[in-house]
Amino acid sequence: MPAINQVEIEKRTEFLQQNFSKFVPMQFQKSTNTEALIQFLPIQGNAFSYQGALYCGFKFILPEWLDGDVQWMYLLVKTEESKKFQARLNFYVIPQTGRA
Repeated sequence: MPAINQVEIEKRTEFLQQNFSKFVPMQFQKSTNTEALIQFLPIQGNAFSYQGALYCGFKFILPEWLDGDVQWMYLLVKTEESKKFQARLNFYVIPQTGRA
């Protein structure tokens, strides 16, 4: 797979920023222990296309009460019917406007 050049990265970032309103809002919630609460990002109905690839995003604001680091992982949950589904999962962190 060829590397993406800087111009293509900037175009994709601009596209994602223009579609920021389509990102699913995530709310941080306090847990009753030291473990994080797992949140699910519903892709179906929230995906949008750019240059033949589907994108789905989430947006968040760190709450004032957060007193540790933010870490995340992503998993693709598959049902028996979708077990043969292949996906390339990538993630990007971008600000709503401007440069990171």
